[in-house]
Amino acid sequence: MILVTGGNGLIGQDLLPLLVSEYGENKVINISRTPSNIPGVIDRVHDLTQPIDDGLFELGWPITGIIHLAAAHNVFDSLKRPDYYYQLNITTTTNILAYAVRHKVKFFINASTGMVYQSRLMDSGMAEESDLGPSNPYARSKLICEGITSNICQTHKINHVNARIFNAVGTVSPADSVRNRFMIPNIINAIRSQTPFEVYKIATKKQNNSVTTIRDYIHTEDIANALVKLANVMNVDFGNYITNHGFTFERHAVNIGTGKGTSVLD
Repeated sequence: MILVTGGNGLIGQDLLPLLVSEYGENKVINISRTPSNIPGVIDRVHDLTQPIDDGLFELGWPITGIIHLAAAHNVFDSLKRPDYYYQLNITTTTNILAYAVRHKVKFFINASTGMVYQSRLMDSGMAEESDLGPSNPYARSKLICEGITSNICQTHKINHVNARIFNAVGTVSPADSVRNRFMIPNIINAIRSQTPFEVYKIATKKQNNSVTTIRDYIHTEDIANALVKLANVMNVDFGNYITNHGFTFERHAVNIGTGKGTSVLD
């Protein structure tokens, strides 16, 4: 069985059905604060800032792997409430890792972010070996969680990887006021309503004119596919896969993106 945390998020809504298709009905568990209501998924409502009671998953099947998506991830909010982001993201990660250790799961995928890299590298592309330099509390909290994941999983011999996901774009319901504040839904809503849309620019030291931020936009369906492929690889033999394909992954990290930067203005 595969356990997913935070499956109600933008990525999880595409990932859960894909996992059901891959592993079968009632072989995928979603643990989050509200149920996913996705056919074939076993929902368990739990606040991951609290330790996990082992009785929550008495299903008769062992959990072989975990995909940890649950996190607070609003960059601008993290600037206002850094203490909340550090506490929530680190606590949820350590709690699910503690469960993984107790039950000797085979693999653990920790969803991280491309923001752990230095932002100046976006123009030239980022590799797993690129210099790290998170610039906000959210990204710093995720880099800390990467270290915690690698440390605990290496100690307890759990196959693991930190999946550094870049800018996720997915389907958003018109009624979803929270996710509709993101840029792509905002643009679509502006087109639909024929209302102006503001693009903010940032000043740069290299040139007098202002430019817009560069992002690597990737659809949530592609992210979900990448996570399933990672799960399948790690469930077989992650170490041999890395060796046979010439990867090094000293940091146990894999980028999930298109590899192409696009400016907000474009």
